[in-house]
Amino acid sequence: MNHHNHDKSRTAECEMRGRRKAGRESSTMMTSAILTTAATTALEESAFVLAAPVLQQPTYAFGGELIAASLAYDGPARGVLLIVAPPELAPAFASSALDGDESGGLGKWMTAFARIANAIGGLALESAYGQECDIEVGKTAVRRVTPLELHQCVSAATCHISLMTNEGYLVEVAAFELQA
Repeated sequence: MNHHNHDKSRTAECEMRGRRKAGRESSTMMTSAILTTAATTALEESAFVLAAPVLQQPTYAFGGELIAASLAYDGPARGVLLIVAPPELAPAFASSALDGDESGGLGKWMTAFARIANAIGGLALESAYGQECDIEVGKTAVRRVTPLELHQCVSAATCHISLMTNEGYLVEVAAFELQA
């Protein structure tokens, strides 16, 4: 994945490759399988957090606020990736993403979470569209959300996965692909 301008034929080639890779001729290239692989890999490599897919969709049993990172992208397809986790994962994310420093509170954790979200997004976009495609990625926005906001949001997603960490925390990843 790079950030240089390419001609339209190259973009069309990347888009068709992504559609073939997804096994269909449609404009949606992000799949649950891609999200699962990207998220589990990035969580393990960037935050040393092991997570596995939850086979049944969980009832949004989160209590209290959650932290959500959204990452907009544009290229062969346009969309937004959303990654949501409970603040209880803060120490693990901050320690690994910020060189072992678990101090500093929510602000540092939000920075660490943005880095992990970028790693998930980078792996997912590369897998969906290939390394050679021109994908523009916006700045990652991190904010607090309620469980109700999460539920309303993921119900409109193109694809959505839930992961359970070995500590018993849910991590939600959703993709919203827009028509180009």
